[in-house]
Amino acid sequence: MNSAALISILSAACAILIYFNWEADSCLRLEAAISYVNHNFIVVGIVVLLWSFFLFLTVLPLGTVTVVAAGYILGPIAGAIQFVSLVAASILLYELAKEKDNRVLDDRLVEYPRLLKLINTMRHRGIVFVVLSRLLPMIPSAIASLSASYVGISRQDYLLGLFLAGWVRPILFGMLGALGRSAPICPGFSGI
Repeated sequence: MNSAALISILSAACAILIYFNWEADSCLRLEAAISYVNHNFIVVGIVVLLWSFFLFLTVLPLGTVTVVAAGYILGPIAGAIQFVSLVAASILLYELAKEKDNRVLDDRLVEYPRLLKLINTMRHRGIVFVVLSRLLPMIPSAIASLSASYVGISRQDYLLGLFLAGWVRPILFGMLGALGRSAPICPGFSGI
């Protein structure tokens, strides 16, 4: 089972547990948390930005959960905040892993012609590789950035692919979290 499926199953299980074990004082705590966020929106936004940046530097599978939760708390803007974190962390990782001479990698892989052929295809169709790696949820952003850089995808192709497709998952999951505000969890409470 891949990590995206596991996260989805665990998220659904948590949602079911919360729904069936929800107590009256839980609504009061939720309202207090939402009130705090409304009064400290910028601080909470910065915390989400920094937390997301940290997550994108690692392979921890918490980015989706973070943006959905942040979407619930901050609204759809959470997706944009996470996209900014994604861009900053991705560019940093890309630059850190940059192989100066692609021949070094080619020499190491001479015994693996299929893998070398795949890497050459990735180099020549860099935008396609970056777009696919950003759209497929089972590829962590850190791995996508490091591998794109290491195999020799040009900076131009990398940035173009990142901006073409990197926003899709954060924005959609942020909007999904914002939709959770209208869930009928607390009677008489409409979310934010």
